Amino acid sequence: MTRRLPWAEVLGWTALVLAGIAAVGVAVAASAAIQGARDPQSWGDLVAAVLVVYALVPSVLALVVAIVQARRGWAPRWRTRTTLVLAALAPVAAAVLAVGALLG
Repeated sequence: MTRRLPWAEVLGWTALVLAGIAAVGVAVAASAAIQGARDPQSWGDLVAAVLVVYALVPSVLALVVAIVQARRGWAPRWRTRTTLVLAALAPVAAAVLAVGALLG
């Protein structure tokens, strides 16, 4: 189906790369948050919050592309699912940090 829409193929791979970048940002943020929990005087919590916010930008873009491609069938299912899973990590991490900040 994407042979007729080459831009959809490029957009799908770009979204997957952006989702991967966002997932790496979330992993580094989790490491910083763990460091912040171990040493309360470190900048770990602040670094984690900043990294998650920066990871949200490519993540939201990748989520939009993945949802549109899934609904229209422009990409293989494996790529769409992988993009969705990787891109969903940053919003979930942001929600966890927000709830943790409100409760603690």
